[in-house]
Amino acid sequence: MKFDMVMVCPPWKRFGVYRRRPIILGDEIPPKTQRALEAFEFIEHTLRDFTSSDHMVYLWVNQKNVIDCRAYMSRLGYEMRGSIMWVRPKWKPGSYEKTVEFLLVGSKGKIPAFSNEYMNMIESAFTGMVTNRLAKPKDAYELLEMEFPGSRRLQLYGWTRRPGWTVFHRNDQKIK
Repeated sequence: MKFDMVMVCPPWKRFGVYRRRPIILGDEIPPKTQRALEAFEFIEHTLRDFTSSDHMVYLWVNQKNVIDCRAYMSRLGYEMRGSIMWVRPKWKPGSYEKTVEFLLVGSKGKIPAFSNEYMNMIESAFTGMVTNRLAKPKDAYELLEMEFPGSRRLQLYGWTRRPGWTVFHRNDQKIK
C-alpha cells in the first residue's frame, strides 16, 4: 500500500549520533550508533518504499532540531513548505515549563490545493493539550483528516491510535 500523507515523530535524541556517524563503519559499531542508524534508516526506507510519488510529510520536531530536520528532509528530496507550532508542557517531574514543537510540512511531487482554513492554521498554534508525553494534539490529526479526507495516512513512531491511520514502529517497544 502506498500512502499519500505521512506524519513522523522521529527519535530526535538520536539524531546527533546519526549525524556524527563515520562515513565508513567497521565491524564494531557502537550500540548507540547502531540504534541511531536503524531509527533513521527505518524512516528513510519507509518514506521511499511506502509512499506514493506525490505525497505530503509532516514531522514533529522540537525547537532545537528544526534546522537539522530541514537539512535531513532536503537530503531525502523533500521540499519543506512551512510549519505549524504547538506549545506543550514539559514532561520532566517537577517542571512546569513549556516547550515549543513544530509540525513541519514537506512535500514530494505535486502537492494538493489547500483550503483557506489550512493556510490560516499554518500561521497559528495548535491549542490541544495531551494526557501524556507520547501523545500529540488531537486538533493536529483533525486538521489533516479534514484537509485530506480520502488520503491514505501513515504515522511513523507514533503512539496515537485513530481510525484511518496506519502506525508503523521499528518495533513495538518505546524507542530509548
